[in-house]
Amino acid sequence: MVGLIAALANLWPDAGSPWPYLLLAGLVLALAVLLAWLLHWLRSRSSREAMARRADRNGMALLALADEMECYLYELALRGYPVRQQRHWPRLCRRLAMDHLECINWLMLDERVREPAPRDPPA
Repeated sequence: MVGLIAALANLWPDAGSPWPYLLLAGLVLALAVLLAWLLHWLRSRSSREAMARRADRNGMALLALADEMECYLYELALRGYPVRQQRHWPRLCRRLAMDHLECINWLMLDERVREPAPRDPPA
């Protein structure tokens, strides 16, 4: 162990040289940049997943609401009430649920997949 410390001490320049301090500052700066990038990547990844989970819950709630409306309209139709005009509400809920599913697909796809593929040059 003493031999390793002695070998490292021989590699270290004299105390008046600024190079060791500049090297140390550069390493600390590189480590800080790497840590900031890693934290940013982890935060954006988790927030994207949280948005997708929330959109999934909202879409499922809209589908359940559309099913409930259709059951209610069916019961009204059995009782003899006109329900023709109200039939657009379940369709609207299903359309909104499909928009939520599209949002989930958009959030969960990798950014590389979202970018348009390069086109072949014209022949």
